[in-house]
Amino acid sequence: IRESATETVDSLAGAAKLPGPVSFDAVALDHDRRRLRPTRLKIEEAAEVDPATTTAALERAEWGAWLAAFAEKRHQPSVIATPSSAASEEEAPDIQRADTGAPELPPGVTGADVGTVVHEAMERLDLAVGESDPATVAAVCRAVALSMGLPSSVAEDAAGIVRTGLGSDVMERARTAAGADRRLWRELPFCIAREGGTIEGTMDLVFEEEDGLVVVDYKANALGDDVEGATAVLREHYRPQAEAYGHALSAVSDRPVKEVVLLFMRGPKEQPIPVDAGPGSVEEALAALVRS
Repeated sequence: IRESATETVDSLAGAAKLPGPVSFDAVALDHDRRRLRPTRLKIEEAAEVDPATTTAALERAEWGAWLAAFAEKRHQPSVIATPSSAASEEEAPDIQRADTGAPELPPGVTGADVGTVVHEAMERLDLAVGESDPATVAAVCRAVALSMGLPSSVAEDAAGIVRTGLGSDVMERARTAAGADRRLWRELPFCIAREGGTIEGTMDLVFEEEDGLVVVDYKANALGDDVEGATAVLREHYRPQAEAYGHALSAVSDRPVKEVVLLFMRGPKEQPIPVDAGPGSVEEALAALVRS
């Protein structure tokens, strides 16, 4: 190879111009030549340059602005919708406890606290007990109230509401379904993902009859003397929520949903809400709930 070399060179630049093998004179190569090393800045000159005015800084600022605009445009936080957030144009009647003859609640206790005791007691009770065992109902309500730090008077109030609710026709239907080994769920949670958000919630009671599923939503509202009038208004107030339960269950169930029953437990008074379970209606209703 040495013999076939065209000539001896002392630089890479010279070798690039020659055909065939070349030989290098290692002694002649200058390894300390500055121009072959990485670019060196003159510190004094560089110190006089404002970094913000350099091309690199301007391009970085432009890129940062684009990135921020892209994130703002594309970022769409997921909506978490619940049936209880469904809008209603019908206002709930403002009926005070004093108007119903019920004793005033202790200081710091609200009607919502009583409702929570009622719901938890209905979850824990054996539905077969019905209203025939007031001692068991009272004991369960006392245990729930105690766990919440509520006084015994709240437990007594809740126990009366529970006993009345258990005597309703729809609860008798639930007990019949359970006795016939049909499916029954209490405090049934659900979560449905749709474009733009998620719908989640909990249904108080769902049971299966021969021709479909029934959802029961417990309500502990005060009703006053005009029970019929109060429940009729409350029915329209809670209708969007009830329909949302029905549509959600229709979307995930292999059985048709017959109805959602609003059970006003102080009556007891039932207000059934029919469910339009057609595929288009269900999806449209769920999408509207996410948008709301």
